[in-house]
Amino acid sequence: MKKIIVTLSLLLFAFGSASAGVYHFNPTPADMFDLDHGYYYGWGIDQDFGTEKISNVFLTVKNVNNWWPEPNMLFINMMDQMDAGLYVGDDNKSVGLPNDIQNFYEGQGVVVDEWTDTDGGPNGDWVDLNYDFAAMGLLDDFTAFAADGNFGFGFDPDCHFFNDKIQLTVVTDAPEPATMLLFALGLAGGVVRKKFKHKA
Repeated sequence: MKKIIVTLSLLLFAFGSASAGVYHFNPTPADMFDLDHGYYYGWGIDQDFGTEKISNVFLTVKNVNNWWPEPNMLFINMMDQMDAGLYVGDDNKSVGLPNDIQNFYEGQGVVVDEWTDTDGGPNGDWVDLNYDFAAMGLLDDFTAFAADGNFGFGFDPDCHFFNDKIQLTVVTDAPEPATMLLFALGLAGGVVRKKFKHKA
């Protein structure tokens, strides 16, 4: 019986000490070639989160600024399926002219943002774009997209957006303590029944 109590204590300690997981993802290169306006970008990620529950997701574009104060738009779409890695294609939907600003990924996935730099150029502010998926109501979409272990993002810069780094952070919760406690008790109960059955 002493062994059972020790085993149960160790299981409870292990489950009770489980903490949230934090996963960081960056494309290669991390600035996506400074998001040149002549191209569209697809960033696919393979990641199986297993039984961990996704509690929040953050997407950040660090220190971004459009190259010149002119009409511009940075489109960001969250995608359900996308081959892993960074893919760059010629954007024949836009040549940098105001009337040609449109999202290459229009109608695909879920729109995260359509951002305009209101003071681009060498004298403009360099800002961080921070997207909190839970606050934006996008967490359920991301969770559904990531369920099969693959998801991604489409970026279409209609103008040239210099930046330092693009990063995705996924925060997960450990399995619920009550569920793990029941699992531990079930294991211990099985050991007890086996021991008493053996004595009989």
